[in-house]
Amino acid sequence: MLFRVFLTGPLTDKIPENILNFIAIQLECNTKYIQKYWSIRNTKDRHFQNICNSLGYRKFEYNSETEKIFYKAAFSNGSSLSMVKDIFEILNYRKIVTPSIEMIEHFLWIANEKVELEIYKQVLSQINDISKIRGILNIENSGTSIYSRIKNTTVNPNSGGVKELLKTIKELDNFGKTPDLSFLSESKLRYFALEIQKSDKYRIERFLNNEKKDAYLAMFIHFKRKEFVDMVIEVTSNYAHTVMKRSRKKSREYNIQAQEKLKLNSKKLKEIVKNILEIKQIEDLYKYQDKLQPLKVELESQDDDMDEIDFLLKSHQSFNYTNQLLECIEFDSYTKPEFIKYLKDFPNLKHKKKSNWISRFLVLNGKKILRS
Repeated sequence: MLFRVFLTGPLTDKIPENILNFIAIQLECNTKYIQKYWSIRNTKDRHFQNICNSLGYRKFEYNSETEKIFYKAAFSNGSSLSMVKDIFEILNYRKIVTPSIEMIEHFLWIANEKVELEIYKQVLSQINDISKIRGILNIENSGTSIYSRIKNTTVNPNSGGVKELLKTIKELDNFGKTPDLSFLSESKLRYFALEIQKSDKYRIERFLNNEKKDAYLAMFIHFKRKEFVDMVIEVTSNYAHTVMKRSRKKSREYNIQAQEKLKLNSKKLKEIVKNILEIKQIEDLYKYQDKLQPLKVELESQDDDMDEIDFLLKSHQSFNYTNQLLECIEFDSYTKPEFIKYLKDFPNLKHKKKSNWISRFLVLNGKKILRS
């Protein structure tokens, strides 16, 4: 039997008329005595139990089994709709009759209370000094709290903006190590990120539960630090792309000029060969050598052809915040361990070795950059 039901109108404790008619047509019966049926409780209960027995379903009871179902749905999801969907699927899989939406909302509320308390405890168990975390609510001389200033930080998408972000990241690090939230699902992380984004200083201070207040502050530092690091990487990536575009243009212009010089030098060389062949006396050859000295100096002063990587190397001073950036990021990789080792060693290298490091990195990765 196929059910395609569209619920409209207010919710009631009775089945809507359009659903009754839709099913009645499929069963080839009418709904003439349906109202009388609703009033006979024993008959309804007996029929309900017969249906459950026939389909192998159990009546819903709030016990240790169903409590775990609600807890799991609340812990794994950040939205109420996703929680309800999970509950429907699990109850149906275990052949438990789904309760009313009012009961589901009530038990979800209980589960959410337990889940959030557990999350707050796990977050705070990673914090060594809670008083440092609370310091972010302090008011500065400007009259604004540190929390509000950091929350509303905006920067320009250039190297100056990156330096400002790196400075703020270091400031966040002074409040202690950020908690590891990997035990939360992506959906739950999005939920808390949105909740904290909506929370100003005064909302957090009004929390009656101190564990919730401290956990929100710790997660605020976690999310803002991650956001700022992502911004730094994005700005650096965009700026590097811009430098590469400029480098391509400069390399084309440079190589065009080099080609023109090559043609001119070729003509000069032909003229020199012709003149040398016409020399009869050795004294004349010595005199002609003196005339060739300026041309020799000019040729030696010309550089070889340069490509995009050469021009990018000349631009490396633009990225003069690399040390601070590398200090802010914890790298881990199983696919490119050698590259990760370069990154970790970079801050300790001397200037000359850094130039060699950049050259080596670009040789290894330049082709991929250029293709992008």
